[in-house]
Amino acid sequence: MNQERLEMIRGDNQQFTIAAQVTAGGVTTIPDISSWTIWMTGKLDKADSDAEALFQIKTPTEIEITDGAGGIAVATLPTTATSSLTGTTVVYFDVQGKEGGGAIHTLAIGTIKVLVDVTVDTT
Repeated sequence: MNQERLEMIRGDNQQFTIAAQVTAGGVTTIPDISSWTIWMTGKLDKADSDAEALFQIKTPTEIEITDGAGGIAVATLPTTATSSLTGTTVVYFDVQGKEGGGAIHTLAIGTIKVLVDVTVDTT
């Protein structure tokens, strides 16, 4: 599992690369995630329910597995994921992966510091 401290600008389409690693019995391996379901959830408070999340994105729409055998996927946050924030905000996130057989793994966990941009009107 990777622990991350990321930054982005409010309302931007932001891409994050996910490099999957799984540790079992003290051994870390790179799994083949070709058939996995992967989702990324961001919350303003860790105690919030998933229904209260600021965003929750998932394969195959917002998360694309780009190298399944190499354990690589790319998550793309849509502009709507953070556009409602009114000040610099820390968002808690994790990335979960579910194997075809049902086992669930936390692939990344951390924070995203969302910085406020100056331009709001993009019409």
